Amino acid sequence: MVASASRDRRFPPWLWAPSALYAVSAGLILAGVAQLLLQSYAGPEIVAGKCLCVGALNLYELVLLGTSLLLVVRWRVLDDAIALTVLICLFVVATATSLDTVAPHASRPTLLFGAAGFLLAGAKLLALERALVGRFDRRVLAGLAALLVWNFVLPNVLGRAVVRDAFQTERVQLWLVGWWALFGGAGLLLAAASRIPTGQARRADVGPDFLRSSAMRWLVACLLLAGTFQHAVAANWAFNLELAAGDFLPAAGVAALLAVELRRAFRAPGLYGDSGLLLAPLAAAVAAVGGQAYTQGPEAGLGLPCYPPGFALGMAAAVLYLAARPDRGLLYARGMGGIALAYAAFGFLLFGSAPVSVPGAEPFRLNGSVALLALAVGLGVLSARLGRAWPALASAASGAAGILSLDHFREFVVAQDLGVLAPFALLAGAGFQLVHCLFLRRMPAGAAFAGPVAFAWGVIVLFERNGAPLAHPFAAGAAALAFQLAVASRTRFWPGLVPGAAPLAVAVGRSSSEPRGWFLVGLSFLALAKGVQLSRAKSGRTALEVGGVEAAPSARPGPGAVGA
Repeated sequence: MVASASRDRRFPPWLWAPSALYAVSAGLILAGVAQLLLQSYAGPEIVAGKCLCVGALNLYELVLLGTSLLLVVRWRVLDDAIALTVLICLFVVATATSLDTVAPHASRPTLLFGAAGFLLAGAKLLALERALVGRFDRRVLAGLAALLVWNFVLPNVLGRAVVRDAFQTERVQLWLVGWWALFGGAGLLLAAASRIPTGQARRADVGPDFLRSSAMRWLVACLLLAGTFQHAVAANWAFNLELAAGDFLPAAGVAALLAVELRRAFRAPGLYGDSGLLLAPLAAAVAAVGGQAYTQGPEAGLGLPCYPPGFALGMAAAVLYLAARPDRGLLYARGMGGIALAYAAFGFLLFGSAPVSVPGAEPFRLNGSVALLALAVGLGVLSARLGRAWPALASAASGAAGILSLDHFREFVVAQDLGVLAPFALLAGAGFQLVHCLFLRRMPAGAAFAGPVAFAWGVIVLFERNGAPLAHPFAAGAAALAFQLAVASRTRFWPGLVPGAAPLAVAVGRSSSEPRGWFLVGLSFLALAKGVQLSRAKSGRTALEVGGVEAAPSARPGPGAVGA
């Protein structure tokens, strides 16, 4: 049966039943393996069980790759292969992250799994290039190789340090050395993106298929980079590194720079959008210094990029490079120059601030709380004049920073051990939505999601986590959903209810009894098999029948040899 035209106009074909089942399957195996690993994490006597979990993830990833090749090469069902390709990228890093649970107790199995995992990941990347997404730019491929090396080598290096009872400072130094390998891989991705002429990223695409487009290849690269950043965060917990949120500022900076370059490559440079992307890491750096949420000081050496003022100076240089590009225009150059000046001022004025790890260090206090609140009001009015989302985001961020810097509120946050990021996200998310209600009648969907997502994350961390001093899960979840309903009724942005319902869903999920991990793993393979069955049913149709348009059965796209 041919899908109706109205349905085709509303939803892309890859969001239909098979792809949804693939996503459910991936969620089931991740939940099952996570439950098994968490139960056995503290037990070195069950190393074999942990290795079985790692093996299950690798097997599942190979099944995903085989299914993708079958869909594209044999059955010519390209739309479902998009979801499978995304899952393959996520599981490449997930298998490397799972080694962190084995490494502290068994370095030799970690070394063997890491070597085998790196070879398998390289083979999977080659298969993606040859049969699914087309030819990567050589710089992108080199950058992804560096990221894979970091992912599969890091667990063994840190695991050996744990086995020989190395001091925590030594383990952190090893982690920082790994950061520089990560910078190398991310730098190659940035170099490849910056060489694409403005708005010309799709110039070499052949055919209409998204699977073989340059956008898909960059999606693969960005997913692997994001997964690597996630692995860096997971290593903090797995190897007891005692890092703080501010130590991960370089990840935010790299993500913002790459997003700006890709936005320019696929569209055109936009001052407002790029400003919002580049100012977000600066706001995070301000929050890190204000909350003493960092561990590397001015004498950090290898850790200087993780020191917030050092990070700000590096970002100032990177933004100045963007401003100096001749193809951006004078107005854009001035805007980027202003952002670079803000980063430089922050870096120079606060260079020398001591992190909390320094004995006797006084907590740094933001003295401009009234000025920050005034800035929030001014930016809110500016957002009403310009009708843009980025002033509203800046208004919410400055208002949240101003509230956090008030002495009594700050003392409450410290006394309750709430951290800095969660209250900041809660306040900024609520403030952003209030600005949206009061000033902005229309807002891009991507920007409109920022408020509900930040607000929901803050509620979950502050009111849902086990043992939290403010833990009232059901009441907090219901209140958060009611707040989102009130905002949606005013702004007519009903998709915001999805993240708004997340706190209540988390509360319900934690109250229910958890099934056994291996049962979830088995269900994941069953869901994957059902998705393959539904995808197989499409192969008897014409190549584009799912989109509501008939085409000749022989229209089989080639593997694609276009550069990203």
